[in-house]
Order: sequence, then C-alpha cells, then structure tokens
Amino acid sequence: MNTFSTVHGGAERLLFDTTVELLDRGHEVSMVVARDDRRSKNPEFWPSRVNRYYVPELILPFTDRHSWQGMRQSEQYLATKRYLQDIVNIEAPDLVHVHNFPCMEVLGDVEVGAPIVRTIHSYENLCENQRKQLPDGSICPHPLGNACRSICGFEKSFKATRVRAENRFMKTRFARLIAVSDYIREVLVKNGFPKNQIRVLPNFTPLSTKPFDGLQESIVLHVGRLTPEKGLLELIESLKLTTVPVKLLVVGREGALGHSDFHKQVIRRASEIGLEIEVQGWLSGDELGRAYARAQVVAFSSTWPEPFGLVGIEAMAAGKPVVAFDGGGVRQWLDHERTGFAVPQGDFAGFAKRIDQLMGDEMLRAVMGATARATAKIRFSPDAHMRSLLGIYNEVLNESSANRSRGRSEICDPQRGIGVSV
Repeated sequence: MNTFSTVHGGAERLLFDTTVELLDRGHEVSMVVARDDRRSKNPEFWPSRVNRYYVPELILPFTDRHSWQGMRQSEQYLATKRYLQDIVNIEAPDLVHVHNFPCMEVLGDVEVGAPIVRTIHSYENLCENQRKQLPDGSICPHPLGNACRSICGFEKSFKATRVRAENRFMKTRFARLIAVSDYIREVLVKNGFPKNQIRVLPNFTPLSTKPFDGLQESIVLHVGRLTPEKGLLELIESLKLTTVPVKLLVVGREGALGHSDFHKQVIRRASEIGLEIEVQGWLSGDELGRAYARAQVVAFSSTWPEPFGLVGIEAMAAGKPVVAFDGGGVRQWLDHERTGFAVPQGDFAGFAKRIDQLMGDEMLRAVMGATARATAKIRFSPDAHMRSLLGIYNEVLNESSANRSRGRSEICDPQRGIGVSV
C-alpha cells in the first residue's frame, strides 16, 4: 500500500525494487495506490503480474473535523471502503505491507485477517513540518507535541489530532514498524513507539556493482528531487569555494508538487557564479549507472535530516566516494574517511575542502571508491535486503499463527516460515 505508484522519491524506488525482487523469488504481489497517477509524466512500468488498485477517495481533507467526518460518512467513501474490503477478500493476502499511505485507520474499518507491517520512510507522523527541523534550520531533537507549539509556533489543529490518532492505531494494530535507519528508530522511540515493535532495515540498490565503461569527467554529481530541502543551492554555494574546476551534473526533476521556480533559481545561481551545470531528468538502471560513472565525486547536500539517503548507497555501488552533510540517516551508510566524508550541516567551506581533496587525489578516490563498492555489495545488495525483509515477514507470520491457534505456537523453520520462501 502506497500513496503513489510512480517514483517521487526513495520510498517509491524501494517499493518498486522490492516488488521486482519478491516476484523473482516466486511471491505474488498486489498494490493499493491512494493517488491515481497513471497519467503521470514519469509513469513506472510495473511488471504485468502486479495487480494495482487505485483508490484516490482515501485521501481525506484534514482542514477541520466537520469536513473530515462528512467525507467519511459520504456514500463515495463508504463505497471505497467496500471496494477495499473486496480487494482484501479477493487477494487474501498473507501479509499487508504499508509504505507511505493516507488514512491508515481505514485498515481498522475493514476486516484484514493478515498481519500488517509498515516501513517508515519519512516524518509525516513524527513532526509537524515533516522535516525534523527547527526554525533556525537545526535538527529537532524533540518528539511530536508541546515543542511543536512552543518552539516552532504550530497551533493546535485537527490535522495534529488525526496524526496522534493514527499513531495510536499503528502502535496497537501494526505487527512491526520497519525503520530505514537507526536514526528513524530513535525518532520513533522518542515518539512513544515500543522498541520491540521496531526493526531497522536499511534500503538497498539493484544497481550493478560492476564498473561501467566510460571516461570519468571532472564532475560532481547530485541526484534527487529539485526541491529546496535537497540542498542544491547549498551545494552550488559550496562549489563556489572550491579551487579545482568542476562541472555540476544534476539528475532529477521537480518534486510531486512541482518546484519549477526553484529549478530556475538553481540555473540562475549557477550562471551567476560561473559554474557549468547540466540538468537531466529522472534516470534509472543503466542510464543512472552511466551518470554515476561519469562523476568523480557524489555530493549529498540535503539540508534536512534525510531518513536514509538512497543516493548514498547508489554512489557506493558505483564505486564513488560521497561528500555529505552529516545528519539523519547518513551515517547508516557513510563511513567517514573510508567511503567518503561527513561534513557538519551548513559548513560550506568544509564541504568545498572535501570536494577539493577528492577531486585532486586520484588515489584517494580509487581507494574510497573500492571500499564503498565492496561495502555496498555486502550490506546494501538486493539479496541482503530480501533476507532481512523476509525474516521480518516470517516473524510476524509466526506470531499471527500462534495467535490464531490461541497461544499454541507453531514452530517453523526460521529460513522458511509459513509459506514465505527466502
């Protein structure tokens, strides 16, 4: 279950790649999508074996209680619930895996006999501004609650009431919450989620770890949505301070809501400082691999605490050292001074210094790149991820079986579980 079926960020990329891996291992996968994005400019070509159900009526207004209750009592919404119940009955899933999804409590309105897990990709239920940043730009150390009003100035709202209700529902109804990094686990625990409900499972990348043929250029590569929080303007300010001439290659496009004005800002600012810049759209597979192959250094300049940072492990698989602002889940994959450099948030001079160091030292780039590639092959490969994911599935299936047998546990092979082949 996810809001989108097309790729808007790391959550959708992980969802698509995981689906392909599950199919390859003989599992059946179906999807419930809350926003009908089949006419998107960037459609995803899903395998034909995946049944996709689009239920956009599940996106409810959070403006006020009256509007929300009115929508939930409307015939349109009631029909959608019946449709969702039909989906569950037809598919008869062994397990339901929720990613980013609106109105999660609808799962309490239908009969779902299967256990439910959810991957936490973001801060949508953990922070009022959904970025875990204080007004001064620093990372917020507080749980959702009083600090949101006293420090960030948020007023009590119906949306906040709904978020708290959703969190209570997740705590009681979901068998596991999968955190994409240790940092996300810490944020969940601060927000009152039980530690024994949480499992940490970092993202993975299907990008080949075999080197691509092609000549490297004096390129610093930035991959991600063209939105302010990805730090593209901050990267340009850092590159302004470098002493080694570089070209900036940007792979990505505007976010789901569109940020064409920001795109123009980026091009204008690069022109003002005389920085050569090339902007491409979304790339995947071999095309993305070739973009990484062209670069000497990958910059991860997000100004917010990224929950994980899929770009980091893609760069590692491509054998590229990364210079990153240190925050959020970055240290889940970046080994400082071994696979790249972690720079304090907002330290443009320090960021520029590390880029200069790597661009000017071919041997250092080669050693860091080789270490990064070897690490990606061991820790962030599809096989490593799927072993852990299916292990979590087996946990909850065994628990569910024990509950159905009124406490008489059915002992299963941990490598096979109940109908879940690894």
